[in-house]
Amino acid sequence: MEKKSIGIVIALIIAVIVVIFIFFQSFKTKEVPSEEGTQKEELVYPSITPDEVVLSFYNWYLAPDNALPSENYKTHPSLTDRFKNAVSIEIAEKTLENKDHFVCSTDLPIEISTGSVTVTDERANVVVNSTLSDVEMISFIAELDLMEDKSAWQINNVVCFIKGI
Repeated sequence: MEKKSIGIVIALIIAVIVVIFIFFQSFKTKEVPSEEGTQKEELVYPSITPDEVVLSFYNWYLAPDNALPSENYKTHPSLTDRFKNAVSIEIAEKTLENKDHFVCSTDLPIEISTGSVTVTDERANVVVNSTLSDVEMISFIAELDLMEDKSAWQINNVVCFIKGI
């Protein structure tokens, strides 16, 4: 009988060890959510940078027949629909007192260049330096948004502040 009880005890010990082994193995095989799932997807930006979009738009805008009062800006792909609508409303309501909504002055600049560029996630700010004459220069900020499909930057707003030289 003693051999039978020793055999039962050994069988029970082996069974307990197997159960414990299986129990701990189940923790190892469970999929633990990786940090990748909780991190934001890394953005891959378009090859045309925000400052290039701004320069392209202003080179087009300052060409003959494109500046206000022309409504050609409504067809330009570098502007968001929201911004086009806002400009149309401001023109209708005459809220900028004869200032051009795109260059922040009453006169068109003779030269445009870009200054600092700040990119954060899906937004960008570009400082635009505008030469109005040999003695007058102003700067303003063009705000850009990354399109929903992340294929291009578009100008979403122009924030006027005057910084003289």
